[in-house]
Amino acid sequence: VVKKDSVVMYKGTRYRGYVYVNPSTMKVIRSSYSEGGISVDNVYYDNVIHICVYEGIRMLYGKDITKKAFAGIFPEDILSQMILADMNFMGVDNKGYQYQATLRVPESSVYSLADITIGFDNRMDIKKAE
Repeated sequence: VVKKDSVVMYKGTRYRGYVYVNPSTMKVIRSSYSEGGISVDNVYYDNVIHICVYEGIRMLYGKDITKKAFAGIFPEDILSQMILADMNFMGVDNKGYQYQATLRVPESSVYSLADITIGFDNRMDIKKAE
């Protein structure tokens, strides 16, 4: 389990965010091919990322995020071979608490980024990073 913590002051209010990257039993199967052209399936385990955001002592958001949350953002054939690898705090602005999620193809340099906003209204918005 990887734990990350961020504390920020925004417009005179203290915000604190926690991110826990937890391994899961959800399998991701990545197909590759040997030099002889034989298909080989490698099995990896995806992560579940728990995010908690507090405004002072009031919890704004506290939920688990899985790769399924990104289904409308990335094509299914690509998403099915990726793992939810990491979540990084980017800052707080007038829209809310900002994170950037990294989805990565295991044992590859291929990855995609998504921007996540945890709004002051307890809602999460996800979009593909530009």
